[in-house]
Amino acid sequence: MAAFKFCPGALLLLSLSFCNSRPHIDEARRLAGAYAACTARYERILEGSLEAKDNTLADKKAELEKLLLRHEPGKWSDELELVRSKIMIEVGRYAEAMEILDRLKKAPSRLALEAKLQTMNLHILQGRPDDALALLRTIEPMIKKDSQLFNVFLALARTSPDAQVRKEYALKLVNAPELPSALKTRMPIVYSRLAAEARNERQMELARAYLEKAVSLSTDADQRIGLRAEIEQLALIGLPAPSLAVETWFNTAPLTPAALRGQVRIIAFWASWCPSCRSLLSTLQNESKRFQGQGLQVIGCTKLYGRLAGADGGKIKISAAAELASVKSFIDRNAISFPMAVGNEGLHFEAYAISQLPTLVFIDRRGNVARIRSGAGFSGTITEQIKLLLVGK
Repeated sequence: MAAFKFCPGALLLLSLSFCNSRPHIDEARRLAGAYAACTARYERILEGSLEAKDNTLADKKAELEKLLLRHEPGKWSDELELVRSKIMIEVGRYAEAMEILDRLKKAPSRLALEAKLQTMNLHILQGRPDDALALLRTIEPMIKKDSQLFNVFLALARTSPDAQVRKEYALKLVNAPELPSALKTRMPIVYSRLAAEARNERQMELARAYLEKAVSLSTDADQRIGLRAEIEQLALIGLPAPSLAVETWFNTAPLTPAALRGQVRIIAFWASWCPSCRSLLSTLQNESKRFQGQGLQVIGCTKLYGRLAGADGGKIKISAAAELASVKSFIDRNAISFPMAVGNEGLHFEAYAISQLPTLVFIDRRGNVARIRSGAGFSGTITEQIKLLLVGK
């Protein structure tokens, strides 16, 4: 969730600039300035190279911890406490930050609004979008429309469990008169989110329009490939599911359209070197056992990549025979009982416009594509979708 953190020290400097010049406020300004300078310096380093990202972030955290040590123990003003809480959030000392913010946001202080904004950030970072939303509803009319607020909108548009909330805040970003330049680069994600909500509401033309807008705004080549794949997948919805052109089957004889007639299907596209895929296959194994007697057929689909994940995170070249043996070993080790299909050339991936792993394709009892969902973190919606398709919705 760190992608949703607010613009840090600069905003605190701005809020502190309206305070009278007193020693404790000057100290708060110095700490905020040091925090802003540190954050800006490491952002430039990360923009230059991502090769040593983990080490760079560890160095940044250590430097921020030193900033905190300069101001403890001692008698702190509210202004200084506000800056300290922000740095604590940055380094992961959430409980300490929340203790400070709980006091500041309840006090009759000019800093209470800023404390509430930081509390929303903390809720989002800890995976509590509903708590962030509840707080936002109480203060949104009073908040200046700036980077800090727009980042909250972006987080809610992406992470709220409520579809209407996701749509509401995505539209607020789309309709904002002017966005900070840093947020403009995130707009393809916002339009992709709106496309997903439109798909869920069966507004396919609107979904396509949102995706095309996302493509037009994107400056990232890989992102554009993924968005164009979504447009291709959108065209599959409601049509007969393409056949699986594969050479190898595990756990079953080759499955034909006739053998699958009348069943709800989930086709899971995965790769052995994809951690999210492995987790999702475990979820699907449970769903397969739960609903198989009601007419659900799960099918795993992968292809020969010519490489496997190495112990150091790199990719090891491997022969086709060895890769097939590795897939079979994975199936056996994880006690996966549903059919697994492996294609030599990936024609089945092309048929479903697969550009991201994992991807799930949901097929209704009539054999038509009902939904395509890519990425991880949506296991809670799998059961819901299965139940809907099993009753013919």
